[in-house]
Amino acid sequence: MKRIFAIGVVMALLAATAPAAVFERFLAPDDPRDQAIARYLAKEKEGRARPADLADMGLLLLEKGFPKDAERYLKKALKASPRNPNIAYRLGIVQQRQGKERAAARTYARVVAWEPGFAPAQFMLGLAHERMGHRRTAIRHYVTAYRHYPQLADPKHNPLVLTSGLQLEARMEHYNRVIREDSFWIGYMDPETVKAMQLITPRPVRR
Repeated sequence: MKRIFAIGVVMALLAATAPAAVFERFLAPDDPRDQAIARYLAKEKEGRARPADLADMGLLLLEKGFPKDAERYLKKALKASPRNPNIAYRLGIVQQRQGKERAAARTYARVVAWEPGFAPAQFMLGLAHERMGHRRTAIRHYVTAYRHYPQLADPKHNPLVLTSGLQLEARMEHYNRVIREDSFWIGYMDPETVKAMQLITPRPVRR
């Protein structure tokens, strides 16, 4: 009787288990990345996965060639940790890799709304707008990205600039803005000096 009951419990648990995703059949036991995916997956099925775990698994699945599964886990991670710019940024990357430029732009826009200085998100938002044909908007985000992190304009640091056709204009605008801002810099003055300058009465010009 006990054995029959135990078998019934096992069958009930198996019936309640969600069907395995396609990617699970392609996990190689001797591949370190696949081992990491398997560990994250086990934690997720046991209800112990943190949002960061789900986000990491999403990127690993993207690298393995399963972008739809990657997007699903990243959305789940973001739902568990709303307003998390790092997770949202990764979600944008996954969406953009699938050609979902509008969805990626909306995701990146959320990131820069939370953190305007998130330079990689500003750059990727610019790239998404460029691919959608929004020229001026794209340049604006490129310039913002370069203001916060100039290395993003360097192909050695960021090869994606080579896929953009607006980099000459973006760099010129960035350069002009930097020159304009630097030309107005007059150094730091203590408050007393500023106050004294405000009290100076201009002398009339003699002709």
